Amino acid sequence: MDKRTRREWIRAWLAVGVRENLHFKELARRSGIGFRTLHRWNSRFRKESSMPTPQSDEERAFIELVERVQGGPTRIEVYLPGEPRLVIDGAAVIRVLAHMIKAIDR
Repeated sequence: MDKRTRREWIRAWLAVGVRENLHFKELARRSGIGFRTLHRWNSRFRKESSMPTPQSDEERAFIELVERVQGGPTRIEVYLPGEPRLVIDGAAVIRVLAHMIKAIDR
């Protein structure tokens, strides 16, 4: 069995363990995979899932914060690749955030 096939085979068994709420000991008995091997692969898969997925520069969205000393209305501009520019009223965003923080504190 090549590495990729083994990796997916172990991932499938770990998914069975999660789905059926099995301990590693029981899962090792059912699958024939060693207890330590299951534990090690589980740790590896958790680390990999917590890492951000690499994206090319074209796929990344960005927000540029530009502070201006103008007295005009505040606004936030959001640029997404392949989408039209989105302009949001900054004062409205601040009001919504303030309401959310008050609701969380209650």
